[in-house]
Amino acid sequence: MLNNYGVEGMTYDLVNDAPIFSDLIMNNPDMNSTDAMRLYVRRNGSGWIDYTRQWQTNANPASTQSYYVWDEDGTGMTLPPVSRTTQEASEYQGLYADIQTYVQEMTVPFIMGTTSLDTFDAFTAQLEKMNIARVVEIQQDAYNRYMAR
Repeated sequence: MLNNYGVEGMTYDLVNDAPIFSDLIMNNPDMNSTDAMRLYVRRNGSGWIDYTRQWQTNANPASTQSYYVWDEDGTGMTLPPVSRTTQEASEYQGLYADIQTYVQEMTVPFIMGTTSLDTFDAFTAQLEKMNIARVVEIQQDAYNRYMAR
C-alpha cells in the first residue's frame, strides 16, 4: 500500500476497503495530481504495482467499471501456444503474410469511413480468394493437437 498509495490518512483513505486518494493528491492547490503522486507516492524499484490507482485520476467511476465489463473473460479467447508442423508452418506463412497485409491496409479505412462499409462483402470475398479458410484450418488443426495433449 505504501508503494502504491502512500500513507493512510495522509495521501489516501480506505473507503469500503478500497484505497481512495485524499485531497492532498487529488485537489492539491500547489500541483496537479500526477505531480502530487510523484512527490508523496512515488514508486522506486521493483514490486507489485496497483495500476487501478491511475484510474482515480483519469476516469470517472462509470468508465472504471466499464473496464471490468469489457475485460470479462478477456484472456479466455487467447489462442494457446500451438505448434504447426513444418509443412503447415510453411503453408501458413505463405498465405498469412499477404492476408495480414491486406487486412492491415483495409482496417483503418473501414474504421475512418474513407472506405465504405458497402464494400465489406468485397473485402471478405477477397479474403476468401486469398485462402483464409485454409489459414483457419491450419490454426484449427494445430489447436486440436494442442488440446489433445
